[in-house]
Amino acid sequence: MKRISGLNAAVIIGAALVAGCSTQDVGQSPSAAQSPSPSPDLSTAPSASPSASPDVEVATPGPTEPASADPVEATIVNFAFMPSTIEVASGSSVTWINLDSAPHTVTSGSPDAPDGRFDSGLLEEGETFEMTFDEAGTYEYFCDRHPRMRGQITVSG
Repeated sequence: MKRISGLNAAVIIGAALVAGCSTQDVGQSPSAAQSPSPSPDLSTAPSASPSASPDVEVATPGPTEPASADPVEATIVNFAFMPSTIEVASGSSVTWINLDSAPHTVTSGSPDAPDGRFDSGLLEEGETFEMTFDEAGTYEYFCDRHPRMRGQITVSG
């Protein structure tokens, strides 16, 4: 005779119970046995996968859009332009906001060669400067009070 370990015995007994062994006691009539509980109505159970209701619009990601002509905001904080590089479409405006307590400028070109395309003049804390970029190209800029502060705008056509 083959010996069955405790774990194997438990598996066999569990399988027998699942296979439909009755809970009816010996000597009890079939009508006195407990009737099985009814199966739940799964037609009203929530679905495992989410679905949108008719009045909810679900956004699906589309292709990446090219840079738009929407305004872009940059800040001047901790003696730096944030972000220091910006990409925009032709016709876009960029607005710089000075959040530092020190005054700064947004001046086109480089500290050694300002090119005169734009200059904000001195911006005190909380003041802004806006520039619209209509021509494609790359525009370097800096702060003439703090020449190590530099930035770049790339305008696509």
